[in-house]
Amino acid sequence: MHSAERATIMRAMSGSPLSTAAVAMKCGAVLAILTLLAVVGSSGDDSVAPLPPDAVHPAAATATGGVSAAHRRQVFEERRTRRDTAPPPSVVLDAPAERTASAAP
Repeated sequence: MHSAERATIMRAMSGSPLSTAAVAMKCGAVLAILTLLAVVGSSGDDSVAPLPPDAVHPAAATATGGVSAAHRRQVFEERRTRRDTAPPPSVVLDAPAERTASAAP
């Protein structure tokens, strides 16, 4: 924007008291919103400890806690029996070498 255009726009805007009032009202509204946000943000009481999750619905928390604990125990026992009854792993380290030796003429 050239200085002549800028000067023309400034003259047009400065002569209108309505636009000056509109700009002042917009600035005031923004400041009011920022002040409101600051007041709401600072009014939070940090001395109150948050409720634990089971305090919101204690009956539901204990009901699902018992079911999930029983399920974890069952899965643990199943994995333990699988581990205890599984045959020991057979470790064959020389199998690829034997295969390559027999394939060679």
